[in-house]
Amino acid sequence: MDGEREAERKRCRLTTGLQRLELWAATADQGERNRVYDVLFAVADGSVFWRYRVMRDAHRPGEFSVVVRDDLIVKVDFPAPACFAILYVGTRGNAEGLDVDVDAA
Repeated sequence: MDGEREAERKRCRLTTGLQRLELWAATADQGERNRVYDVLFAVADGSVFWRYRVMRDAHRPGEFSVVVRDDLIVKVDFPAPACFAILYVGTRGNAEGLDVDVDAA
């Protein structure tokens, strides 16, 4: 992609959830961390919707779960234009209290 076109791309900025990510990363192996970081870069550059399976939260507009692999998800929120927040990183089984049984986007 040339410089002009890349400058036109709107990037999202992580505003909330870095501490949540760091806590999860402390117990994850390097491969899992790499996959999750790749998902987060894809969220930031807008490519997540065509690179990963993304599911819309049926009850909370603006919240999405990204399937990193079968047993690993990242749940994000878009609270404002050009901003995103990490709500959850981990397995579906440990996502107690979060609505991760979602409809496909």
